[in-house]
Amino acid sequence: MQNFGKVRTIGTMGTVEKPDLRSARSRVETIVDEVISRIERGLIRPGERLPSIRNASDTFAASKNTIVDAYERLVASGRIESRPGSGFYVSQHRSGRMDTPEPARIEAVDSVWLLREQLEKRYEVRVGDGRSPSAWMEGTEVANLRPVSRPGQRTLPESYGSPYGLLALRERIAGFLTERSIAARPTQVLLTQGANDALDMIVRQFVEPGDAVLVDNPGYYPLFGKLRLAKARLIGVRRTIDGPDPDDLAAKAAATGAKIFFTQSLAQNPTGCSITLPVAYRVLRTASELGLRIVDSDPFADVLPNAMPRLAALDQLDRVIYVGTFAKTLSASQPALRIHRRQSRCDRSTRRPQDDHPRQQLRLCRTDHL
Repeated sequence: MQNFGKVRTIGTMGTVEKPDLRSARSRVETIVDEVISRIERGLIRPGERLPSIRNASDTFAASKNTIVDAYERLVASGRIESRPGSGFYVSQHRSGRMDTPEPARIEAVDSVWLLREQLEKRYEVRVGDGRSPSAWMEGTEVANLRPVSRPGQRTLPESYGSPYGLLALRERIAGFLTERSIAARPTQVLLTQGANDALDMIVRQFVEPGDAVLVDNPGYYPLFGKLRLAKARLIGVRRTIDGPDPDDLAAKAAATGAKIFFTQSLAQNPTGCSITLPVAYRVLRTASELGLRIVDSDPFADVLPNAMPRLAALDQLDRVIYVGTFAKTLSASQPALRIHRRQSRCDRSTRRPQDDHPRQQLRLCRTDHL
């Protein structure tokens, strides 16, 4: 690789003075505008490499975080591209001049960027980490705070782990999903503080105020509360013994323009009904035709047969977001499980024949909770 003195970059080229960063505009904006200006004037040609973060920091007399922020904005605008392990390069396909974003939008993007960089370890020092780099800790007492993980190898403590959760547990969960015929890599598994936390995150990500959202009717009332807090319009989809009514789902999705459907396919709360294979097929076909995303909760997966029809298994996580939990197994004590089994046997011995009639079960499924 040639050094920056021999290639035309925004580094120390001798013919380009350092930009004046003392104006009222932020340093990041000034650096972004300067790079764009040099690209448009042909001083930097498409495909040419930009200076490293360190060199650009010296050139612009700015901090490395400022340079990273400027480069991130240039990447987002399409002006430059990042090549892992190589650096930043001027894009081959040149775009038009960037429109100046509103200040509120800049602030929001910066906040999201900061939150992401705090959790994703893409740089030696995370943004806002507040800790010295691991290399600085070698040979100090801090290095002794954590036991040796392997012979001859010492791992220093991290202030934050992976934002996706413990890798070993995600690998184990991916194995559980495989047993349910759901092909998922550990990188597709996100750990949360329970299913309700997962539902809350999904609502925040996919639901805007005023959006029409399809839900089971009757359905899971804590979910209804989350959606109402998000100011969504709840549209109930009739629940039958065989699962969501496919015709009702298709009609209401088409009429309201809803793009997301929250359901519980198996042992649904509060009806106890489970989806059948023909209904699952029709639900997924409707989702494909209308561009519908499905969020399927499966809280009883650990106690239900793996072979039961699951939307996520039929769809292979294309349009289905699968939410699982250990709350029904790990949080229950063994004595409580024994009591539950005894109570179930007692219920079976005292159940009246008419209680098993399909009409009686249908009455339960049609209870209106919305």
